[in-house]
Amino acid sequence: MDINSRGWGFPGGHVETNESPLECVKREVLEEACVEGDCHYLGYVEVNHSENPAWNSDSPYPLIGYQVLYRMDITRILPFHAIFESAQRTFIDPREVNLLTRDWHEVYEAILQSALLQVNTNGKT
Repeated sequence: MDINSRGWGFPGGHVETNESPLECVKREVLEEACVEGDCHYLGYVEVNHSENPAWNSDSPYPLIGYQVLYRMDITRILPFHAIFESAQRTFIDPREVNLLTRDWHEVYEAILQSALLQVNTNGKT
């Protein structure tokens, strides 16, 4: 599937050799959104394909993996270059992200609510 048919999504990717999850998220966000910022750990989600009939040992994903989640306070906006899995960049109100993201579901909603709660708790907007 080409990137233009995916719809809007969150920057993300795989941890490279000798890279921490924090280093990974900073790199992926820089590559895909051309922004830098301060990251705040939210938690993680276990992705278990044990009951997924489409998964097999040739899959690019492990049988059981983890998605580590961060919220980023953007401190620097760089010129956007659609090079790494991104065709566009836009800034939106986070409370409206569910309107632009395909296949929005309760896990995404819980992550978003956690990020928004953390913002409100820290007194930042």
